[in-house]
Order: sequence, then structure tokens, then C-alpha cells
Amino acid sequence: WTFLDARYDHISIAPEGGGPPDVLDGLRVYNTAEYVGVADVEYAPAGDLFAVRLGGNWVGPYSPFDAPGRQLGSYGLVHAAVRATVGGVDWILQLHNLLDRQYPEVMAGPVVAPGQSRSVSLSARVKL
Repeated sequence: WTFLDARYDHISIAPEGGGPPDVLDGLRVYNTAEYVGVADVEYAPAGDLFAVRLGGNWVGPYSPFDAPGRQLGSYGLVHAAVRATVGGVDWILQLHNLLDRQYPEVMAGPVVAPGQSRSVSLSARVKL
């Protein structure tokens, strides 16, 4: 986990087209979450033939770019994975964003880059 209370100190931004500057003093630094955390629990019985993992990551409130004083809410994502070893090859099936949580990866003014929706991936790892 990381906790960060990053705030602007003596900063102002001149708006396009003139006018009084936006004073950012005391506001949270853009796109910097108050906290970020990751946790996983894995069950892997003796013999190492398979494993099951359940985990997640959490992102605290943060301010998007070009939105002085605006703060987005926190969110959490749940992930799961299963690994099976067959003939010296580890097969790994991963489920990302299991609950299909909608969240913004990055926001800058009116532009929003959405976060990854629920997805499945399969990979193989060969032990040499």
C-alpha cells in the first residue's frame, strides 16, 4: 500500500484566452491517488501441480487533469487466476476485473480513457 497526500503549493495556471489564473494552492496534485494498494491470496497445495489466486487492487480518490478542485471517487478491482502444470508447462488462466467495474484509467478535461473491462487471458510458461 502507498499513501500520498500530494498537494500543490504556490501554483497557478493561466487559462487560455486570458482571465484570472486558476490558483491550485492546497489542491491535490492531478492524477495522484490518495492511496493505492494491491493484495493477493494464493492456494498452492504441495506438489505444485496447480494453484488458485484471488486478489485485487484499490485506488483512492484522485483529481483528474484539467479539473481544478474536482475529485473522483475511489474504486477497487477483483482478479482471479488458476495455474495448472501439465508436462512441464505452466498454463495460467487469468480473469481481470472479475466484477466488470467501470472506472476511468485517466481523465483530462472532457477526455476519458476507460479502464480495462472484464477480460480473460491464457498464457503458457515453459520451464527449461
